[in-house]
Amino acid sequence: MSATVQLPLRALIECSQCHKSVTVKLCTDCMEAAYCSVECQRKDWPQHKPGCKRTEYIDVSTLYPFLALLAALAHSHPMKPLHPATTRRIFNDPNPGVPAQVFPDNTAAKLIILGKEIPEIPLQERSSSPSWWPSAHTPFVRSKLFRRLTFQGYGLPIATSICLAILAQIYTSVPAEGGRKMRLRYHGTPIADFGIAWGAADVKCQDTFAFFDEENGVFWKGDDPNDHYWIWFKTVKGEEVILDVSMYQFNMCLMVQMQPYNESCPLLELAPAFWRDRVINRNTPSLHTERQRLSVLHNTELHAVVTFGRNTLRPQDAQAIWNFMSQISSEPMPEIERQMAVIWTVSNCIQMKAMLEAQAWKRYPPTPTLALDLDPGERGGDDEPAEEWTKFLKKWKKLKKRGGTAESIADAFKRWQQKVAA
Repeated sequence: MSATVQLPLRALIECSQCHKSVTVKLCTDCMEAAYCSVECQRKDWPQHKPGCKRTEYIDVSTLYPFLALLAALAHSHPMKPLHPATTRRIFNDPNPGVPAQVFPDNTAAKLIILGKEIPEIPLQERSSSPSWWPSAHTPFVRSKLFRRLTFQGYGLPIATSICLAILAQIYTSVPAEGGRKMRLRYHGTPIADFGIAWGAADVKCQDTFAFFDEENGVFWKGDDPNDHYWIWFKTVKGEEVILDVSMYQFNMCLMVQMQPYNESCPLLELAPAFWRDRVINRNTPSLHTERQRLSVLHNTELHAVVTFGRNTLRPQDAQAIWNFMSQISSEPMPEIERQMAVIWTVSNCIQMKAMLEAQAWKRYPPTPTLALDLDPGERGGDDEPAEEWTKFLKKWKKLKKRGGTAESIADAFKRWQQKVAA
């Protein structure tokens, strides 16, 4: 049966009854209508009553670790090609502390020199094998580099597929289903829009990669922080928060613990996620410089994708997804990224549907547990790294509120890394 995308209020600028552009208040029972007066609310009640009190809200601040889980699973999908640096022996010394190398075009990055392929080493053993990277300072440094390489690329198709899963499973309903419907909110206010943003992230050159295939004489650069994608959410009151699941490869290794979000994949313990919430928005310079954004929730072409069949995509649906991404992609997308966007959309819809049907989100903690994936030299003190970072972040937020520092959260994170490594 065909489904329907049900759009929430976009802004508190008009009365749902008299349609005057005046100050309005949300219906406290469903938050899906707004009125300028008690009289207008009373007049609209016969029409509003059938759908009122049937809306159940998930706070996006408790859901974002599940979205980070979807991103991490996408990077481990068997149809996603392996990064070349994970299939070849590393000849040089890209250890922590090694400075970036300046190239003829005046850009700089940490260079990784690749040798011959190593098919004799099983993939599941490669991250721990000295034969893959002999000069790694420690086994942990070796495995962390492998993880950073695994998370290279595919930022736009992954973010798009996550947004489409939200659109399909939370904002789309089949009339015959009945019962309560799901919506997103942030701190008690409904989400009015969400989508993809493109721009730049504040990343130092020593945290980016460049690669040289010695055997074939091929040089290329890794992920570019000036060509970066993330997910944004906007409330009906105009407040915005963002989720960035593509910072781990840039060594900003803020993570969320995957218990209890990982019921379908219990072996996955951590997933990268930078959640820029209200406190960080108010008190820190932005880590991101936005150049363009697109709405997924209000894109009518994407509505046709998710309303035909939430777990089925037709050729025209795939084309609609590609058309959407081409509007924000900085350059023509490789065919593999186009295909993976479709594959991930289907798999993410399945994961999201299973989570909602099991009402797993009701068991999610109001404050997700954070973690850090640090190099050995960055692990100091008696506390666990995540606990140390949490203490540091609380002190830093208080200092920001008092106007005692103007540094960004990225700079604060780097300063904390240096502090614990000393």
